[in-house]
Amino acid sequence: MLIRIFYIFLLCVIYSPASATDQAELKKYSIKIIKEGLYSSNEDVRLESLILMGKDKVVDSTVKKKIVDILAGSQSDYERAAAIYCLGNVKDKSVIPYFRQILEEKKTRFDLSQIAAAVALYNLGERNALKVIETYLNGSDAGIAIEAARSAGQLNDGNAISLLRSTLNKKNGMLKIALLESLARLGDKISDEEINFLLNNNAIWPALKIIKITGNKKYIHEVEKAIKSNNPLVRLEASIAFSKIGGTNSKKTVKEYLLSKQDKYGEFSGADVRLFALDALSEIGDTTDLPLLRKYLDSQNERERVAAAGSILAILISEVASSR
Repeated sequence: MLIRIFYIFLLCVIYSPASATDQAELKKYSIKIIKEGLYSSNEDVRLESLILMGKDKVVDSTVKKKIVDILAGSQSDYERAAAIYCLGNVKDKSVIPYFRQILEEKKTRFDLSQIAAAVALYNLGERNALKVIETYLNGSDAGIAIEAARSAGQLNDGNAISLLRSTLNKKNGMLKIALLESLARLGDKISDEEINFLLNNNAIWPALKIIKITGNKKYIHEVEKAIKSNNPLVRLEASIAFSKIGGTNSKKTVKEYLLSKQDKYGEFSGADVRLFALDALSEIGDTTDLPLLRKYLDSQNERERVAAAGSILAILISEVASSR
C-alpha cells in the first residue's frame, strides 16, 4: 500500500524547480514558522525550534529576548540546555556572564544546563570550561556522564578529542557508545574494532550514525540490512547512512513514511515516525523534496510544521553553499 501511494504521488505531482524568488520566500516563511515555535505552549515544539535556530544560526534581535527569557524562566532542564545551545552556537558573547552564572550556581540536583553552559563557554573561548565537562565525564553518576559525553560532541577542537579518547579507555556500555558517537562528530577516526563493538552489542542505531558521519563504505551490507529492520527509526537512520556512503534510491523509505497516514508502527506512533522522516530530509533531501515538505508546512501538528520548516531551511542553505 505504501509503495502504491508513493507512486500515485509521483504521478500526481509534477515538480519544477522553484525560482530563486520562490525559494527566498519559502526560506523566509520557514524561518517564521520556526520562530513562532518559540511561543508554543508545547515544550517539544519550543525545544525543536530552539535547536533549529541554533543549528541554522537564524537568531536575530526579534527573538533573542524570548530565548533569554526561556533560559531564565524555564523549569525544564532540556529547554534551558537548548536555549544555551542556541545562543552559544550563534556566538552571542553577550550572554557569557549568564552562562558563567549557571556554572557557579549551587544546585541540589544535576541540571543539564550546566553541561550545556560549559560546552558553550568552551566554544566561545573559555578553555577552562573543559574541566567542568571532564568532571561530569568521570563522575560516579553514569546517567550524567552519558549526557556529558553526548554534549561533548559539540566541542570545537582537538583538546576535546584527547579528553574523550582518554575517557573512552576507562569506560564501557552506554557511556562508551556515547563517547564513540561524539568522537565521530568531532572528526576523530573510528576504528573497525570500535564499530564492530557497537554492532556486536546491538547498538545498531549509534553504529549507523557513526557510519553516516564517517562515510565508511566498508559497512554497506550492514546498512542495507538495517534498512529492512522492523524498527522504523532504525530504517530511517539506515536510509540516511546509505545515502552518505553512496547508496542509490536512499530516500525511498523516508518518503514512504511521509506519504503514509498509518497511526502505529509497532511501539512507535505514526506521528513520531513522520517527525523522524522529516528530520531525515534535512540531511539527505534536496530541492526536489521541497513540494512534499511544503505540504507539511500546513499540517495541523505543530511539531510537523516546525520539523518541515527546519528541513526546508537546511536544504536551501545547503543549496546556496554547494553553488558557491
